[in-house]
Amino acid sequence: MRSQRLKRASRSPRRNGQGAAAGRAGKKQRQIPQRDIFFSYGICYSIRQNKREVNLDTTIALALAAVVILIFVVLVFFVAHKEKIQFFAEGSTKGFRRQEIQTLWKTAEKCGISTPSLLYDSVPLLNKCIAMIQSETRRNGTAEREDIKQLLSSLNVFRRHLALKTTEHGKLKDSHELELGQRLSIIFKGKGIFSSRVLATGRQLVISFPVQPRKLFRGPPLELPSTEWIGKRVSVYAGLSGDACYVFDSLVESAGESGGKRCLNLQHSARIDRMQKRSSIRCSCRINAQMYVIKSKLVDYSIKEGESGSACMLEDLSEGGALIRIGGKGRQGVQVKLAFNLNSVPVLMLGVIRAVEYNRGIRQSRLHFECTYIENDMKEALVRYIYENASESARNAAPSSGGDTAAHTDDDGFESADTEDKAPENSGF
Repeated sequence: MRSQRLKRASRSPRRNGQGAAAGRAGKKQRQIPQRDIFFSYGICYSIRQNKREVNLDTTIALALAAVVILIFVVLVFFVAHKEKIQFFAEGSTKGFRRQEIQTLWKTAEKCGISTPSLLYDSVPLLNKCIAMIQSETRRNGTAEREDIKQLLSSLNVFRRHLALKTTEHGKLKDSHELELGQRLSIIFKGKGIFSSRVLATGRQLVISFPVQPRKLFRGPPLELPSTEWIGKRVSVYAGLSGDACYVFDSLVESAGESGGKRCLNLQHSARIDRMQKRSSIRCSCRINAQMYVIKSKLVDYSIKEGESGSACMLEDLSEGGALIRIGGKGRQGVQVKLAFNLNSVPVLMLGVIRAVEYNRGIRQSRLHFECTYIENDMKEALVRYIYENASESARNAAPSSGGDTAAHTDDDGFESADTEDKAPENSGF
């Protein structure tokens, strides 16, 4: 036992010394120089930075690729829908609403129009489209469908808008542009309304001496002395046939003679106002009709059997009224019913006589009739007739047959009638 303890004791110091020395040597081996540590960190940072740059480059490349693809898709879409995009853009620049543009595009597709943009400027082409739709729907039995009715109604509204759009800017810009022989109405404040005509449009506006028609069969027209006109300001109304009524103020500078006729010399005016009194399209016509005077306060929206009417002639027709020729002298403000046929379709319009023109020589009157009520089916037949028969110039005309007394200003002997005169018995009034 003792010998074993001595052996362990003799070996332990040596072992302890060797272990300590080995530990110190291991520590020396594990210690890395500081510069090597910084170098390692730099390598790791460079690797991470390179990875970030690679990721950024990849992101940029993907973004550019996406932009290129998007541009390509947009170009393909634009090429495929170029005509429709241009159609909608043109409609917007012309002031049309999106719903109207959509209606036009549908019409062009239904009718197979190769250049749909022509619909913006061509009422006849639009008429053709509407006629084709009506014919097709009648043939396949879909004319009574609600969507078809709504489409045709929208087209009729747009057609009227398109036809009237060309007249938004009047063609008369200056009194120098008045034509010779143009009928004028001169309003002299405190004296009344006088009739005249244009004799010359040189340095001054020369007009025939204004006259005021007296009441029927009560003497020659009234003329004021020249001294009452000179130096006075007057309002001049000129109704251009196929256009509208224009008005301007002027100063009477002098009186004299032109071509052996008495005349007044007025200042020219560059400020002329256009009076557009209608929002519907008219067409000239010659249609036999019957006119019934409404005498009761309770209006009957039909023609009773045996009800007597007066024969008349329709010379002008629109959605808003008509120009009626009758024998004798009519009266303004009378309520009437107007019955006639359009392509075998009976039409009944109720309304009021807004103005009367009377020709003393032939004892006939022109009645400017304004429609206040008409059935929808009859209105559709009326609109169809107007656009099928109106000439292009008539479609573009703005003056109303329902109340615009200046709409017909040709030299036909008709003058504004005095409503206080008693109408002859054969006039129907």
